[in-house]
Amino acid sequence: MAQDVSVHCFEIATKSKVASGKIGGDASFDMDSSSGNFVCVVAAKRGIKFFDSSFKKTDGTGNESSLQCSVAAHSNGNTFFSGDGQGNICIWAGSQLAKALSGIHVGAINAISFINDKVFTSGATDKILKVFDKDFNQQETYDLPSHARAIDFYQNKISVGCRDGTIIVIENGQQNTVMYSHATGETWGLEVDDSTGNVITAGDDNKILIFDPVKKITVAQSTINDVPGKRKKIGGASTLSVLPPNQQSRGVALSKANGHIAIGLNDGQL
Repeated sequence: MAQDVSVHCFEIATKSKVASGKIGGDASFDMDSSSGNFVCVVAAKRGIKFFDSSFKKTDGTGNESSLQCSVAAHSNGNTFFSGDGQGNICIWAGSQLAKALSGIHVGAINAISFINDKVFTSGATDKILKVFDKDFNQQETYDLPSHARAIDFYQNKISVGCRDGTIIVIENGQQNTVMYSHATGETWGLEVDDSTGNVITAGDDNKILIFDPVKKITVAQSTINDVPGKRKKIGGASTLSVLPPNQQSRGVALSKANGHIAIGLNDGQL
């Protein structure tokens, strides 16, 4: 939801907007719907915002100014869970803070989900996925290649969307990466290998990926530059990447003579 100051409710069948409410100018990072008196809850830069059925806003009380990065609604309609910027979890009874659990993760909790009486969380720095029961007794932990931004649970499988662009499915304790993609910044380069039909891409995330469009899988992945360079204050093509220019691609080409891949970088290197 980025920097939007409003929250909107749409009816799926008619694709029409049925209600709106003002968040109050705060950057907002996550939201969830609920079956209780508050139909919507938003995690924002300065606390939690609750909206009733008429989309009147109520600010959460008890932890008003704390950065909240993620939020999930309990199935009972009155309990909510939020993860803050310091690795703590807040448990809400309606709009009132009922309990705070400190030190759950290292770094911001950018993903939290409540599904089938289980709570799933992930820390931005520790890159650990934790699974709790409804009473917050820890049941499982998993080390992830990157911290989670979205978590789902279905048929005893945990699906995790990670910050690095991968989607991981965890079943019986085993992790299986089912999708690779580019993440931070843009994807600037694309080349088709005529001999295999594979698609080669390079982007601002320091990755080179080779896709098989028939099998719909990633067949290879590599790194553009292992050593980060200096970050320029000005100059170079614009980007949304958090990486330095020598790890940002601006084009990719494949040699038909020897199969080598050439990458043009944002700092002028080839």
